[in-house]
Order: sequence, then C-alpha cells, then structure tokens
Amino acid sequence: MVGEKLRGLIQLLSKFPGLGPRSARRIALYLLSHRSKVLKPLMAYLDDVNLRYKYCSVCHYLDEEDPCGLCRSKTRDSTTLCIVACIGDVWALERASFFKGYYHILGGLISLSHGKNPEDLNIETLKNRLSIGISEVVVALDSTLDGQSTLHYLIQDVFPLYPHIKVSSLARGLPMGGELESLDQATLMSAFWGRREVNSALFSNTTSWSDFEKGK
Repeated sequence: MVGEKLRGLIQLLSKFPGLGPRSARRIALYLLSHRSKVLKPLMAYLDDVNLRYKYCSVCHYLDEEDPCGLCRSKTRDSTTLCIVACIGDVWALERASFFKGYYHILGGLISLSHGKNPEDLNIETLKNRLSIGISEVVVALDSTLDGQSTLHYLIQDVFPLYPHIKVSSLARGLPMGGELESLDQATLMSAFWGRREVNSALFSNTTSWSDFEKGK
C-alpha cells in the first residue's frame, strides 16, 4: 500500500518532461533508498537554486543576477537577436558556439492543444527590444506545429511593426517535427547558417492569429 505522501511525490515526479508514472515510481524509490548520498544533497541543491536563480528581466534567461550574464556581455553583437522558445534552446546554441548575438526567450510556444496563447509568451518585452538598436532577428524555433504556429504569429503580428529589421528563420538541416534542444551541433549549425529570410508574404494566404481567435 503506497502512503499518501509517497503517492504525492510520485504524482509530482510524473509531471516532469519525459517521465511517466512507472519512471516516477522508480525515481521515488531510488531517492528513498539513497537518502544520504542522493536525496539530502538534492534537497539542498533545489533549495539553493530556488533562492539564488531568477529570470532575467531583459531576455528571460535564468541566472543569479539580473540582467543575466548573457545580457551583460560586452563582446556579443548587440544588433542581432535570436528568438528561442526555452532556456534549453539557448544552451544548445551556446554549446555549438557559433552565434554571437543576444537572445530572447519566449517562454514556450503558441499551442492550441495546450491552451497557450501569444499573451502567455514574452512578447511585450520582445517588442521593447526590437524597438531599440536591433537590425537582424533570427527565429530559432522547433520545426513542429507549435513552432511554426509561433513563427506565423511573429511574422503576421509582430515583425511588421519593425520593417527596418531583417528577419530570418532556420532552414536546411532542421527536420520537420524536430526539437531544437535535441539536435546535434552539426545539424544545428547547418540549420542556422542556412537560415532563410522570412516575411509576411510567406503567410499571405493564411489566417492571422487575431482573426483565428475571433473565428474560434
């Protein structure tokens, strides 16, 4: 018989990305079987990280300082901005070590199935940044339905407000359905350097997000 607290722990663990109830049960039992070597240090780290780390008010990266180290850097190209969905995407691009501009993290993707709308993303802070000194934007989003829906929204409703900015998105090397965070460095670099310029003409025959919302 599983106790109430243990059941609650298993349910919480099962909410982690990539984990189901079976994996969650195994992790819970492992933690309880290794309390001194794993569970207690893990609890200490979680508490410390929770207290120390905060979201950057500029790009929404996680760091111990605000603005974060990426935004404070004086060696990066201040005229180029790369838009990504999550922090894991920044890590993937930084591991590849070829992008030298700044980042903006949307905090997710527009998703009808998960009820995530544009107002749930970091769009307003993105607009603020686009109005100051940015000449090129690279949209580096997953090649999934949600990723393309988000790209569509940005092209139709955000980028037209800043006609002086050159906008490009990832191209060859990025497979349909592929998630940016899971790509190897060679594939990611190929997609990045092969990026194509995008504009509203690509979606001229499609419905804008605002019109779609009205028609729901």
